[in-house]
Amino acid sequence: MRQLSPGVRAALAAIALLGAATIGAQTSGQPTDQQTDQPTGEITDSGDAIENTQIATNTSPETAEETDMVFVSGEDLSVSTRTSDDLFAAGGTIEIVGASADHLFIAGGEIAVRDATLQDLILAGGEVRLSRAVVADDLIAFGSDLFIERGFDIGDTAVLAGGNVRMEAPVGGDLRIGAGEIYVNSPIAGTARLSGDTIVLGPQARIGGDLLYRTENLVIEPGAVVTGRKEQLPAPDYSQPEDAGREMGRLLLFAGLSILLSYAVITIGLVLAAPGLMRSASREMQNRPWRSFGIGALFAFVVPIFALVLFMSVFGIPLGILITVIAIALTPIAFAVAGYCTGMIARRLATRQTEPPATRSARILWPLLGIVALFLLTLIPFLGIFIWFIAMLFGLGALLQRAGGALSAPETRTMASA
Repeated sequence: MRQLSPGVRAALAAIALLGAATIGAQTSGQPTDQQTDQPTGEITDSGDAIENTQIATNTSPETAEETDMVFVSGEDLSVSTRTSDDLFAAGGTIEIVGASADHLFIAGGEIAVRDATLQDLILAGGEVRLSRAVVADDLIAFGSDLFIERGFDIGDTAVLAGGNVRMEAPVGGDLRIGAGEIYVNSPIAGTARLSGDTIVLGPQARIGGDLLYRTENLVIEPGAVVTGRKEQLPAPDYSQPEDAGREMGRLLLFAGLSILLSYAVITIGLVLAAPGLMRSASREMQNRPWRSFGIGALFAFVVPIFALVLFMSVFGIPLGILITVIAIALTPIAFAVAGYCTGMIARRLATRQTEPPATRSARILWPLLGIVALFLLTLIPFLGIFIWFIAMLFGLGALLQRAGGALSAPETRTMASA
C-alpha cells in the first residue's frame, strides 16, 4: 500500500469495511460449504446470536495458521485468529487479542486491538483503543475517539480522523490527523500534517520531518522537538470557485457513498428477512414489467394528490402524515427490489442458471451487484435522476403487487374452502 495516496487508501478502506459487514451478515450461525471444522485461533461471541464466516480457510498443521481470508461478525466479538491472508471483523463490540493477519479490516462500535501482529490495519468505529501491537506498514483509522497507546508500533504512515485523537505510539513514516482535538506525544519519523480545533504536542513528541498544521490553537509543550520546519496551513477559502467546487465534489462523494451503503443495507435486510417477497417481486418485474411500471406510476401519481387533499382537511391530517411517511419509506425499498431484479437478471445471463441461488452468499452478492449497477447509472448527468425514478417505479409496482397478493391470499383461500 505504499504506492497509494492516503485518499485512495481511505476510499479502499470504506469499500473493504462495507465488504466485511456484508459478508459477515451472510451467516446466522451456520457454517458455509467451505468452512473448516476447526478454525485457527479463538472467536467468541457473548451475544445471543453469533455470526461467524470463514471463507476457504485451509489450516496447516505445521504453522497452525489460516492461509486464506477470514470473515467474522457478531454483536460482541473476541477474535484471536491467525492468518497469512486478510482478516475482516464487523460487530458491535470487537476485541482483537493476539491475532495476526496481512490486512485487518474492522468495522464496529467499540474496538480494542492488542497483542496483534499485522501488515496493515484499517478500521472505523466509535471508541477505538489500540495498544501493544505491531503494524508493519500503514494504519488508517476513523472514529469518534481514537486512543493509540505506547507499545503500539506503526511501521509506516498513519492516517487518523475523528472527534478526539490521542497519539502516543511511534510512527515510522508520516502522520496525518484530522480531528477536533489532537494530542501527539510520540516519535514521528516523517512529516506530521495536523488539522483540528486544538493541537497539542506533548513533551515526548519528536517530529523528524516538518510540522504542517491548520489551527489557531497550537500548543507545543516543553520537551517537544520539531526537526523540520513549522508551517501553519491557511484555512480553505471557499469563496474561490475551484475550492468551492472541490468541497462540493467531496460532499457529493460522501453523500453518494452514504446512499449506496444505505441501499446495500436495505437490500441485505430484505434478502435475509423476506427472501420470498424479493424473489416473487423480481419474477413479477421480469414476467410483467409494464404492469409493474403502470402500478408504480399510478401509486406515485395518486398518493401525493390524496395526501394533499387530506392535509387540506382538518380531520385527515394524521392520516395524510401516515400515508406520506409510508410512501417515503417505500421508495428505498422499491429501489432495492429493482436492484435485486437487476442482479438476478445479471446472474442468469452470466451463469445461465434460472433457479434461485442455492447459497446464502449468492443470494446476497448478486442483488448487491444489481444495486451497485443501478447506482452507477444514476450518476450519469441529467439521465441519472430519470433512471432512478424509472427503476423506483418498476420496483414499487412489483412490490405492491406481491404485497397485495400476500394480503389477499388468506381471504381467497377462505372463500375457496367455503
